[in-house]
Amino acid sequence: MTSTPPALSALLADLKLLTDLESPSTDPAAVQRVMDLVEGWARDLGAETHALGGGTRVFRFGVQPGAADKAADKPVLVLTHADTVWPHGTLEQMPWRVDGDRLHGPGTYDMKAGIVGLFHALRALNGEWPRGGITVLL
Repeated sequence: MTSTPPALSALLADLKLLTDLESPSTDPAAVQRVMDLVEGWARDLGAETHALGGGTRVFRFGVQPGAADKAADKPVLVLTHADTVWPHGTLEQMPWRVDGDRLHGPGTYDMKAGIVGLFHALRALNGEWPRGGITVLL
């Protein structure tokens, strides 16, 4: 029996945390809870964060004011979303679970997994942002 590597354990723990926050598109308050959690992750990495209209948030990592004047200094842009197509109560019917090398639960194959993967990649950069920085639009 092999043990789970620490980095994978951390990724799975974050994905479970995010998956357990049901966030159907029809419930802005539920979507907001996911966005608040993700914004906390962004702040932990030193991001400059901004709220835009309609609940949209922008997180900037290593983006220097005026740095985008040159084409080489344009930030990397990552687009993502915090809502799911799954209605409230889906976790009761389709709970988070790991079955061998497969994950089950609402959002584990879609954007919630994408958000978690993104933030683990950002953490792995350890503050060494690419020239121009990274902008995440959530």
